Amino acid sequence: MSRIANAPVIIPPKVEVSISDLNISISGPMGKLNQFITPNVKLNNDGQAITFAAAD
Repeated sequence: MSRIANAPVIIPPKVEVSISDLNISISGPMGKLNQFITPNVKLNNDGQAITFAAAD
């Protein structure tokens, strides 16, 4: 993966993130976003940041 993909995405306060199968949902004070995730990328959410990794 690229070096930019190795950097975690910090989740700000008041923003909720849920990851299910091949979909990520993000909602916060500015609205909602639902996005399809390619099966080649694995997302991990630890509550404060989202990290990306290549799928096995």
